Formats: sequence, C-alpha cells, structure tokens
Amino acid sequence: MFRKLLEQLPNAISVPGGTAIFREGDRGNVMFGVVSGEVDIFIGNVVLEIVGPGMVFGEMALIDDDVRSASASTRSDCRLVQIDLATFEVLNASSRGFAHQLMKVMASRLRRMNSRMMERSGPTS
Repeated sequence: MFRKLLEQLPNAISVPGGTAIFREGDRGNVMFGVVSGEVDIFIGNVVLEIVGPGMVFGEMALIDDDVRSASASTRSDCRLVQIDLATFEVLNASSRGFAHQLMKVMASRLRRMNSRMMERSGPTS
C-alpha cells in the first residue's frame, strides 16, 4: 500500500525480532512504516494483526494525540521508518491519496475488529 513511499523516507532503522516497539497505554507521537519484516499488533496475549512490508501502524496515537490502544513488537528482524507529525503532514500534502489510503487502512482494521467481536459474542436474539 505505502511500500514505495516508505522506501523513500530517510532514517529507516533496523530493529531485531522480538523487540517491543510500544506498549498499550504509552503516549505516542510517531507512527511507523514497515520497510521489511513483520510486526505483531496485540492486546494482552491476543495478536490482532501482523503488519508487513508496505504497511503502517501506530497511526491512531499520532492522529488523535492519545495513548496507544495496543502494543507492537517485531515478529522478525525489521526495517522501520518513524513518521512524526511534521513528516505526516508533509506526506499528506505532497503524496496524492496518502490520507485516503490511511483512512482505508484504519477502516479495514476497525471492520476486522468488529467482525472478531461479533464472532466472540455469538448470535444475538
């Protein structure tokens, strides 16, 4: 989705597998893009999503200036880019469709979470 854009951003960092990136409840002032590797997004012991190359995570805390709603750790060795608010605003202004793609990512994640909740709660009368 964001692969080419992420590969062009400077300052990608290498993060070994098994490294905590952030924890639920932490303050967040950056989001992350995955250039290579995979990242687990989880609450408690439940993995909500595996984020791979060309995908982003941690965007909610950056956008709404609130605490992290989930935790993230590297599933494998990764190359990640950090996107702070200033970079986010530049990307939004200069990359056609950036905000729209990000909204699609967030909507898709919300739909998956809603579906999981419905499956767990069972049929309603």
